Amino acid sequence: PETVLNTMGSSVCDSACKNRLLEMRKHGLRMELMNGGNTNTPDDAQNVNDIGTRYNTNNDDNEGRHESEEYYHLCETRRQNTGLFHADQDLAGATQKYTRQNNAGTRRGLECPEERDYYPWWNPSPWHDIAIITPDVEYCRQHQAPESQNVKAKCSCSNPGASLASGTASSWFPESDYVQYNLNQTDCEANGGEWSCFQWNGEEPECVESYWSKVNHLGNVDGTTRGGKQAHYDWKLPSWSELTEDHSCWPYEYSINQVYPTLPQADAASTISCVRMVSRIRYNISTMDYDPYKTNSTHDYDPQGGILSPIEENPEVDV
Repeated sequence: PETVLNTMGSSVCDSACKNRLLEMRKHGLRMELMNGGNTNTPDDAQNVNDIGTRYNTNNDDNEGRHESEEYYHLCETRRQNTGLFHADQDLAGATQKYTRQNNAGTRRGLECPEERDYYPWWNPSPWHDIAIITPDVEYCRQHQAPESQNVKAKCSCSNPGASLASGTASSWFPESDYVQYNLNQTDCEANGGEWSCFQWNGEEPECVESYWSKVNHLGNVDGTTRGGKQAHYDWKLPSWSELTEDHSCWPYEYSINQVYPTLPQADAASTISCVRMVSRIRYNISTMDYDPYKTNSTHDYDPQGGILSPIEENPEVDV
């Protein structure tokens, strides 16, 4: 995710910068990457007015975060994509925190389960795409990489009167009257929301053919020296201008003496310009037990309607 410091009124951010930050905040993309001093799960906000409080208590508790409090609050209030395949799983709710893989809505950090489980996603995400490693490179090039938020705007129902003036989330966050219409522009606007879109100014993620290895084996792979190396991907780090201008990473100065306080005075007085990043590896599996590209909610388990899911949890098997 991008790093955005909580200094919206700073003179270093001109009008174009503030407009960009406002668009990001409307979609919950404000993110200050935090290194946690413990492995405790950060608290989530109970409502819009609770976001600032949870942000402060999470800071006080020294809890790490890769997504923001408002991003997860959107996740648990926006409507899930009901066209997705759920097999025989009964989802405990209708928002984006409930998926086939997370039917009880269990929270892990502040990640949004629907965004985590499905790619390409349809609403704005704080994550930037680097590469898609897949056995089907052509499908990736035709249907996945062009849908990346790096190059394609993702839309949702947002606050038409959003403003950074008050510095509180309620001044830019969607209202409950229309936040659930995140999948339909007509419904969004008919209920008082604004259909707005956001994208990074990056490049399509690279489509890379995956290495061959044994099933469910994360060790050495074929095609390497004597088959002795693990699967890997060489990533060329973006330039400073690409990070700060194309991907909206917030630059800040860091004093050397904050890291090395015992350095000589001349060195300790130096400052460096930094951005913060965190990388995420998603390990998604599409099996051939069913057609992964054409199976949807119409194939969900419904025995009364004469529909048996192509896969089931703990199925009965005749031996």
